[in-house]
Amino acid sequence: MISETIIALIIIGCTANKERIIYKDGVFSNGYQAKESTGYISTTSEYHNQIVISVTLSKNKYVNFKTNSVTDLSPYKYLSFIVSWEQEGVNLGLAVSIGNDDSMKQIPVTSGMSVNKLNRVYVDISSLTANSTKDSLVRIFKTDKTDSSIYFNDIKFTEEKGTEGIYSFSTDMDETDGTKTCFIVLFIAMLFMAL
Repeated sequence: MISETIIALIIIGCTANKERIIYKDGVFSNGYQAKESTGYISTTSEYHNQIVISVTLSKNKYVNFKTNSVTDLSPYKYLSFIVSWEQEGVNLGLAVSIGNDDSMKQIPVTSGMSVNKLNRVYVDISSLTANSTKDSLVRIFKTDKTDSSIYFNDIKFTEEKGTEGIYSFSTDMDETDGTKTCFIVLFIAMLFMAL
């Protein structure tokens, strides 16, 4: 009885915060690709010893992340990503939209961001995804007036809002997928219970 309870708690803990990764460390996931963007884009640039997306954008230009698969986004409340730029004196303005229609509502990024830093951003997209079962396009717009080279990494949908602000790859960015860690813990727990 106790062993089943422990296994149930581990499974609940492992599924507590759903994430759907779009791009992380040079790898696209869940069928997403960078397609039909309106700026120069490289998906294999190196920045702070990480493989990132580098894109040069001017005002009202955007980077698209598309998938051909039908996606149920209703469980996700936030779009999160790491963003950085190197132009001193520029207050980077960004907005995001979700969906397949060019008239989709833009939601501004309101997190405080700092130049020459890795900034973790969470955008509340719940108003766009509440009843959505087929959105296949994520678009990040540039809204300020300057041309900028912008770096993105760890782009994902999440159920819960994490910590925003200055980000450190060495302390904040896990090298392993949380799901894999949960399965390892579950396997070890089951092994001990079998003994």
